[in-house]
Amino acid sequence: MKKSARVLLAGVLCSALTIPAQSFQLLGPRWQDSEVTINYVPIVPGVPLAGLSHWNNAMSSAIDSWAQGAPGLKINKVQATANPCAGISNGAGGFVAPHDGDLSGVAFAGDICGTAWNEGTLAVNVSFFSGGFYSNSDILFNTAVNWDVYSGPIRPNIFDFKRVAVHELGHLFGLGHETENLAIMQPFYDDIDNIDDMNMEMPTPDDFEGLNALYSSANSPMAINLEEPSSSQITAGIGNIRGWAVANAGIAEVEIYIDNVLQGNSPYGAARGDVGNAYPNYPNADRSGFSMAVNWSLLDEGPHTVIARAIDNLGNIKTDSGLAIVEKFDTQFVSSADLVKLAGSVTTNGDNVTLDDVMVNNKPYRVELKWNASSQQFDIVNIIKLF
Repeated sequence: MKKSARVLLAGVLCSALTIPAQSFQLLGPRWQDSEVTINYVPIVPGVPLAGLSHWNNAMSSAIDSWAQGAPGLKINKVQATANPCAGISNGAGGFVAPHDGDLSGVAFAGDICGTAWNEGTLAVNVSFFSGGFYSNSDILFNTAVNWDVYSGPIRPNIFDFKRVAVHELGHLFGLGHETENLAIMQPFYDDIDNIDDMNMEMPTPDDFEGLNALYSSANSPMAINLEEPSSSQITAGIGNIRGWAVANAGIAEVEIYIDNVLQGNSPYGAARGDVGNAYPNYPNADRSGFSMAVNWSLLDEGPHTVIARAIDNLGNIKTDSGLAIVEKFDTQFVSSADLVKLAGSVTTNGDNVTLDDVMVNNKPYRVELKWNASSQQFDIVNIIKLF
């Protein structure tokens, strides 16, 4: 249900211009030498350091969620605290540069280094930069907010620290707010219009595209293309994660991640004459295909970020990502054709087919199919429970 008021995820306190770049949005600055170090243990007022594992682990996991999809950016984690407001004053001159050796840290705070929180703001990123590069960037979380750490649907008046941390880290790396595509960098915590009520918890392909634009690994002598799932592809049942990868030094392996969890190495070396014709300068480009079977029904309904991570024989890395939006029946596996019965009507509209009252395990569904030129078959694009 759409809320009448939306909660602002973040404000960004730095003198940077938001610049559109394709679909994602960049703030402009980046980290020099494409490397950033984050002191990730949050400062929580009134809580002993030994009791911070709840927030500590969530912040560490939030950082890790960005790591696999942006090989051009080196992210260092330090298990320590750093005060985001060290040396900052709010005098007539406004914010001044930090006096803590430019350590990037995380903290819960009752104000923004002496400035009151704007109403409805959950967190901010306080950044300093010169010459087009960040010198320091910190994250502050509003102590007036009811925080917890959880996965799944957004809970009323309980804000998930981890997914807000993932968003704020996007600002820390140099990303701006995105309002056109499905992204963790959308500006509101509960903006159903932009997140399509999918409760994003992790970076999406649009977010990684922005990060890779800032920290391009284009000089890497490699190329990779994740063809399936593509961006926001509906998936159901058992399908394939597939694409191709080439490298001057040869591909050693292709790792597959779903929601930042390694699923294993994909079989590699399938015939791809089209890739061989398009990339004749890469060795064995005509045998560059990879494909891994996956049972999408084992995942929760909704969006899941898929990353293909190619590693060549010299250790170079190149990634591509897609977004699988899982539709499923009320069971992980239909063991027999006898459990499926077409009991209702069939309607068509162009290349769309709608099946009403499809019985699966004695439960009724409406199933919508659409022709997929890539797979050369009708794919399920929507499963609607009728019970």
